[in-house]
This record gives sequence, structure tokens and C-alpha cells, in this order.
Amino acid sequence: SSADTIVGSGGGVDDNIAANDGDDRIQYAGGQLAATDVVNGGAGTDTIEITSAGTADFTGSSGFETVQVNGTAGANSAFTLTFVGSNVPTTITTNNISNEQVTLANAVTTNPTINLGACGGATLTLAAGGNTVTVSNVETVTGGSGNDVITVSSGSSTTINFGGAAQGNDSVTIASGGATVILAGSASGD
Repeated sequence: SSADTIVGSGGGVDDNIAANDGDDRIQYAGGQLAATDVVNGGAGTDTIEITSAGTADFTGSSGFETVQVNGTAGANSAFTLTFVGSNVPTTITTNNISNEQVTLANAVTTNPTINLGACGGATLTLAAGGNTVTVSNVETVTGGSGNDVITVSSGSSTTINFGGAAQGNDSVTIASGGATVILAGSASGD
């Protein structure tokens, strides 16, 4: 019913958090959300927020729709995110600070929308294996090995580096036109 804000403990203690049916926000500092933490967003539209640069392992997390990473103004804030199976959120977003660096530690195939904000300088590095993602406000995407499928939202200006022909059969689609895409390496485009 009501929206809750819950701060995870981290620091070597395994959390077991079960949120209720509101639009909840669960917060962890970078490096504090571990695979052994069990976090369930419950019903509603729930967010796990990583409040500082670092790693976050969502292996034990479920029932959340958004991951928000919060960089620091004037810094190149780096985040490494680990998702397993069906626990990939619908959206990965930021607090709109420039130069966020987001790395996916393992391949995602559920086509989350990754919107790293309009401040510029944002980079996304995809994991080895085939990834399927939609990107918006990501200036540079680096593909992994395997067959990556990338949709670029309209209005975005994105450089995509697939790393050469040995990296897989990659494809890029521009959604609704109005995007600028520069390809490096091998890819097919629509």
C-alpha cells in the first residue's frame, strides 16, 4: 500500500528483505549488495538504488523493476552489475550525473532499457555472451563476445564498438529514427 525506503545493511551481513505492495526503494552503497543478500521488492514498481560507485550482485534479488545507479558529480563513477536468470530489471537508469561507467558482468537477454541520463559521457560495457538491450543516453557501448542485439532509442547519439568480426554476429536497430549511431567493428544495422 505505502511506498517504503529501505536501506540495506551490507558490510558482510546477509540481508533478507521482503518489501510490501507499494512502490518501494531499496538502497545499497556500492560494493554492499552481495549474491547472498535476499531482496524481494514484492508487488508495485520497485527500485534497487546503488548509492555510490562499486559492484552490485543481484543474484539473490527479485521482484524489482528498476535499478538506479548514483554517480558522483565530477567523477567517473564506475558500476559493475551482476544479474542472473530472470532477475534482470526492466530499466537500468542513473541519477543523471555525467560520465557514468556501467559494466554488465554477465550477459542479459531480456532487453532491459538502459538509460544513463542526458548529462553526457556515459559508457556501457556488455558482458561476454549474447546480450539484448535497448540503450538511451549512452554515448559509448562496447559489445561482448557472442551475438549482441542493441536497439538505440530515438534522439540518442551513440558509438557502438563490437570489437571486430571475431566477436559474433551483432545487430543494431534504431528505434523510431532520429538517432545517430557510429559503428566500430562488425555489425549489421537496420
